[in-house]
Amino acid sequence: MRSISLATSIAAIALGLAGCAIIVAPGEDIQFKTAFSEHAVQGDGQVLTEARTVEGVAQLDMRGPLQLEVRVGEANALQVEADSNLLPLIRTQVVNGTLRVWLESEVRTDHAVKVRWSVPQLSQITTAGSGRLSVTGLNGGPLTLSKSGSGTSTISGRVGILNVQASGSGELDARELESGNANLSLAGSGSIRVGKVSAESLNVRLRGSGQLQATGAVERLNANLVGSGDARLNDVRSVHAELSTTGSGDISASVERSLIAQTTGSGSITVYGNPAQRNISGRHVKVVN
Repeated sequence: MRSISLATSIAAIALGLAGCAIIVAPGEDIQFKTAFSEHAVQGDGQVLTEARTVEGVAQLDMRGPLQLEVRVGEANALQVEADSNLLPLIRTQVVNGTLRVWLESEVRTDHAVKVRWSVPQLSQITTAGSGRLSVTGLNGGPLTLSKSGSGTSTISGRVGILNVQASGSGELDARELESGNANLSLAGSGSIRVGKVSAESLNVRLRGSGQLQATGAVERLNANLVGSGDARLNDVRSVHAELSTTGSGDISASVERSLIAQTTGSGSITVYGNPAQRNISGRHVKVVN
């Protein structure tokens, strides 16, 4: 009787999925929903590109499952690509020096909703949801990035100061980015990968099960980990380092002169180098000469 019940359940699920389609919801992740119970706007299949006017903007706020490509260092230009009847639903608005991009309604389409933006300078980025963001050509100014959700962001170029606050399961790929002083904060199961940091300081704060990786050389490295995450910082040459982990997470780092390291829980700290000054507490700190 149990096998018959299981077969019936599987058949019911299959029948339900037969009437499903991919729905793109405003400000939400892409989801599978029943086509007959939703009021999403169906794309007409005629993909068009629309130019829009935007000026005097150096900040970006992106919401929802969009594909957005930003080219920094070029003259202002904004283009939106989608099914012709969906273009009015892709909203772009400038508010207090910030370009806001979002979907006004749920849509159903076989084509990705794409936005392309060229801008002389970019100093702040906010993203939420499952969208894909690509930023190239960053040219030396400070950058603040706030990221939440399951989306993927890729940034490249050069910034003087990098501030990142990320949460959720998304990914930040900044391996092609050069930065000065950096402050990196990650909460959740996502990942942050940062390229060459050459500066006075690198500050890392990790909460949850996420992964964080960086390269470069700094005077001072500060890393604090709570949870089961992994901070791989051994490719960052530091003169002084203060490292702590609480829980089952691990930190690896490269330290030349002075080290303060503390573990609480089953997590470990592995230090490469031979720092003369050492202040170590906890059973899971290892120094590899």
